[in-house]
Amino acid sequence: MKRLSTIALSLAMLVGLFGCEEITNLALIDVPITSNINFSSTGNVAPSTSNDCVDLSDNKDFNDNKSRIKSAEVQEAWVRIANLSSPQFSSPGTTLDNAVLSSARYVLTFDPEYGDTKEYLLGTATNVPLKDLVTSAENLKGYKIAIDNAAISPAAKLISRRPKFCIRSEYGPLVGGGTVTSPAMNGTFALTFKFKVDPL
Repeated sequence: MKRLSTIALSLAMLVGLFGCEEITNLALIDVPITSNINFSSTGNVAPSTSNDCVDLSDNKDFNDNKSRIKSAEVQEAWVRIANLSSPQFSSPGTTLDNAVLSSARYVLTFDPEYGDTKEYLLGTATNVPLKDLVTSAENLKGYKIAIDNAAISPAAKLISRRPKFCIRSEYGPLVGGGTVTSPAMNGTFALTFKFKVDPL
């Protein structure tokens, strides 16, 4: 009886200190799951717009946990151009080593089957060196996107119920107005979600 009273007193103290919601969060575990979205294109590299999609329900870790997911956030996002064949630059003297993109913008949209036509901004950047995005080394992640947490948070909260989504990548012209083209480009967009999962 004394032990039960001690447990009850401890729980009451925790609720008083943290509140009910915080106690619930303490019981949840973090499960990071990365969705790799492959992309490929020909022609314009900058300026350009591409839309690449994925179904997270193809991910075993996601399927194993989705019924117990309580919340989610975007933990990190990377874009890596693994192959950029024979890039052609419109401005004389411009090379892969000194080319700088005037802007980069990444937007998440859900599959039309969900009836949600909103666009959720993942992140933007200006003055991005093109060489920062390009790496053929598989152990390197590429370019880390500065996540706009406030803008992408509403989408992250819906991912467990809307696993089909796309990332639209928008690249502006080079600083100074130059362009880049390539007969073949491919790479990977890696988006890592941190899910709060009920272990029970």
